[in-house]
Amino acid sequence: MAFPRYLGADGAEKMCVNLVEEAGVLLLPASIYRSALTDTPAGHFRIGVGRCDPAPALEAFAAWLRGR
Repeated sequence: MAFPRYLGADGAEKMCVNLVEEAGVLLLPASIYRSALTDTPAGHFRIGVGRCDPAPALEAFAAWLRGR
């Protein structure tokens, strides 16, 4: 798993929405992990790579980023 920070002006939440709608790749924005116990870093998103073959999803994500 990775929890990178998104630096785009549109924000991590909007990026995740656009990514799933435009490329069919699902990433989870940090807001999903809000907790009353601790601060959640704004602008981050989660990438889970625990699948047997994450390469196709990572390649689709990379292609989508290059197209922006």
